[in-house]
Amino acid sequence: MTLHLICKPAKAGNLLLFRYQVQNHGASDVYVMDAMPMTAPDGKTGVNPNAVLVALGEEALAIVGKVLAPMPADRRMAVAAVPLACRIAPGGTLESELKIPLPFAETSPYYADARLRSYEPADITATCFVLGYWEAGAVAAPAAYGSAHFRVAANGGAGLHYVSQRFPTNGLQLLKRTDSFARPAAGWPAIGGAASSRLQ
Repeated sequence: MTLHLICKPAKAGNLLLFRYQVQNHGASDVYVMDAMPMTAPDGKTGVNPNAVLVALGEEALAIVGKVLAPMPADRRMAVAAVPLACRIAPGGTLESELKIPLPFAETSPYYADARLRSYEPADITATCFVLGYWEAGAVAAPAAYGSAHFRVAANGGAGLHYVSQRFPTNGLQLLKRTDSFARPAAGWPAIGGAASSRLQ
C-alpha cells in the first residue's frame, strides 16, 4: 500500500476530533484529499478543511471521510464537488485534523443541513475514517485561494484509491437523514482493520 494512515479520534466539548497522519511509503508523489473550496460571505473563495462526508454504512457503521461524495439521484448537478488535495512526496508525511460538531449527523457537500425533524437517531457500533487519494500520474494543478492545495483532474473518480481506519464506538448515535440523502453503495469502501483507539 502506498499510503499508511494513523488516526486518533477523540471528543472535546461539542466536537468530534479526528487527528490523523498520512505517510507516503511509495516511490512517487500522491495527492490526498484534504479540503473543499468554500465561498465566504464577502464573496471570496477560500478553503474549508472540515468539509466531509458523514454517512451511515452497512452493519451500523458510520463513515467519515474526505472523499468524493455520492451524487444525488433526485436532482441534476451541473458540476461535481471535487475536494482539494495535498501533495505528499515519497517518504513525506501529512498531519491534519478534522473537526465535526455535535450532534453527529449525516452530511455531504451536496446537501444543506436539514431541519431537526428530518433526522432519526441510529445506533452505531463503529466509525470508519476514510481518505481518498490519487497516485502518480494524476493531472494536478495548484489551486487558487493562496493555499498549498491542488485541484486534481478526475473523471468520476478515475484512478482514485482509499485508505481507512476503523474504530469501535461506545454510546454514540448518528442522526440519519430521512430524505433522499445519497449514501455510498454497499461494500464501499474497503474498510480498514479495527484500531486500538475507541470513539465514545
